[in-house]
This record gives sequence, structure tokens and C-alpha cells, in this order.
Amino acid sequence: MRATFFLALLVLGCGSPARERNPAKLDGVAAPTPDGGGPAPLADGAAPSGPVVCAADAADAISYLALDKHPGCTTADSVDATTGKLVRALEYTPASIPGYRCAAKELRPAVEDTKKAIVLLIHGNSDRPVSWERCDPGTNGGACLQTDEMLAEKLVALGHRVYAVDMRYERVCASVKDGYSEDCKTDNPGRNMAHKWGVPIVQHLIRSVLDAFPGRRISLVGHSFGVTAIRDALRRLQCVDKVNPWPRLDALVFAAGGNHGVSTFDGGYCTKYASSMRGQVTCEMGSRQSYTPTAFGKALSGPGGQHETPCSATTRSAFGWATACGGNTVRYRTIVMQDKADGTYKDEFVSEASAALKGATNVVLTLTDYDTSGYFFPQKDAPFNGLGLFHNHFGGHRSLASFK
Repeated sequence: MRATFFLALLVLGCGSPARERNPAKLDGVAAPTPDGGGPAPLADGAAPSGPVVCAADAADAISYLALDKHPGCTTADSVDATTGKLVRALEYTPASIPGYRCAAKELRPAVEDTKKAIVLLIHGNSDRPVSWERCDPGTNGGACLQTDEMLAEKLVALGHRVYAVDMRYERVCASVKDGYSEDCKTDNPGRNMAHKWGVPIVQHLIRSVLDAFPGRRISLVGHSFGVTAIRDALRRLQCVDKVNPWPRLDALVFAAGGNHGVSTFDGGYCTKYASSMRGQVTCEMGSRQSYTPTAFGKALSGPGGQHETPCSATTRSAFGWATACGGNTVRYRTIVMQDKADGTYKDEFVSEASAALKGATNVVLTLTDYDTSGYFFPQKDAPFNGLGLFHNHFGGHRSLASFK
């Protein structure tokens, strides 16, 4: 039986103020069931026969860091290149996944339900695996407004094995020993990652888990940058690695993703910081205000968005491969804070239109569904009063409404 009950944790239940942005797109999509109802996991080797193919319009549009030389693919502590002082030590024991060389945190229940999907959690920019967990003052600058359970704890309580990737954002800095080349004092103070950095790590994690657990399905949940990192990693598994993940995927849940643009593009970051990943990722995402597909976006979504939800109920192919799905239907859900009535946005980076995908269940939260825990650089002064710096954006996966 497929384990899809965890989707109910990411959307509001009956009688709540959340709404689906375009219910007309949901025809034929089966609703999640508490017992994980759905077809049984495909046996190993049940994938479609024949070579893996990919449409020409889905070819790589950007270059990516080679994994064997990737500064972020490590479990080592990060130290200052000049002083030798500790910049960041991992806050967890790195997961041991056969073949996986990068960092991830494993969260396992006392008794795992092996009939349920393994869930991979993919964090956003300048973030860490703790993004999915209850706020901990020890990893959050010493302060939290509340410490309620978040998605990671709730999934574990339901019997899911969980792996939360760590893309090691601190290692984009040239000031970190064995780090990348970014000047994090000027061009990239937020230590932003572009897709060339994050996608190879996510791609490696997905493939490693598929290989390590051949009899299991997997589901992926992404936040912000993590959404397009997931989508691009799956595209590259098919189009570059010639691996077919689609018959093994259960559900893809995308919180506050910039699928069709981000606000930083409208703020001029693409040109102001073009030499750094801060600018490069913005150029890849495009404009939230008036989206025109970028080269990266065209490869990811295809002409007219025809590749936005491969193997969904409405798209029975994957990047031009007609038989990729192997009879499997992948369930897609996007989650985002609603736009304001005056046409402006409360989410700091995305909007209803930029987050939505064709063929997905597009869920819209209310303007009060923000993260109340104080996670992510809590701000002491008004109007924040202890809330995190981007608490509206983090409401997509940390608000109480997002996983009721």
C-alpha cells in the first residue's frame, strides 16, 4: 500500500480556510487516504523496458558542479580558511546511506512501517535540515517562540523513515577551508546557493536512496529553493544519468516554491550580483511580477508547462518519454500563502502564480498562516517581535495550517 497519509499533514482539513487555487486541474487525481491506499510498490525491474529517453527541450540549460569536486558534498566540519576557527559543525550524526557521499540527517521511528514511502526533505536556500524540525534554541540563535513538533517529527511518528538533505550552504564562501569562491562579505552575504550547487547533491541523494532501498517507494518534500532543486534533480536523473525514478515515486510536495519567478529578480539581483550564486539563482528563477520562462525554467517545465508534473494524473509522460511512468501516478501538491487582495504579496519571495504547477493540487494558505516558532534568524524588534526573518515564506512548511 502506498503511504500518502503524510500529505494530510501539509494541507488543512475539512472546514479550514485553506483553498485549492485551481480545482479544475484536479480532475482524476485520487485523494490521499489514511491507510496509504494506492497501488503496491513496483517490484524491482518493473520499470518500463527500453532505453531512457529525454526530449531535446529538457536538456541542461546551465552547468553543474561535479560531485567528486563539490565543496558542499562533505560531512566534514567547516572551518575558517585563515584562522582555523570552527564555522559550522554538523548538528547531527550524518546518515549512512550506501553509496551516498554528501551530508544528510536520518530520522527513524522506533518501529518503521516499511510499507510506507521513505520521505526525503529538501531545504531551501541558506538553510539546514533543522528547517523541518521543532525550533531548537541551540541551533536557532538561542531563541524560539514555540517548540511544537514540525513535519519531520510528525512523519517519524507516523512510521516513516526520513532523510533530510544538507546542502552545506556555509561552504559557498571562499573564507571557508575547502570552500567555494564566493565573497560572503560583499557579493553573497546570505550564502545563497544556485542550482549548480544544490541540484547535484539532491540528485545524488535521490539516486542513492532508490538504489539502497530497491523495494521501496520514495516521496519528496521541498521548501523554496528546494522545490526547483527537486524538480531539476529528477529531470537530470532521467535526462543525464539515464535513470528512471518515476515508477518509484509516491508523492512530491512543494512548499513556497519559485516555479514561475521570485521577488529577488524584480529587485535586480540578477544583474547586481551576476558574478555570484546570489545573482545566478535569481537569473535562473525569473520574475515573480511578470514571469517569462528563463533558459533554466524552459528546460524544467517545457513548452507551455508540459513537463511541469511528469507522470501525474494529467501528464502521462516524463520529459518527452511516453512510457516512463510504468503505470505509476505521482501525486503532486504545491502549498503557498495567498496573495493580498490588492494584488501584492505577503510571502517575501513567491506568489500563488509562481508556486502553482499544472497538474498539481495547488493549495493556498491564508495570510495568517505563517511560521510562529521564531525559526530562521529571529528578529527581536517590532514588527517581528521574535518571529523569524522570513516567517511568511516559511509558513509553507512550518505553519500549523500547513500540516494539519
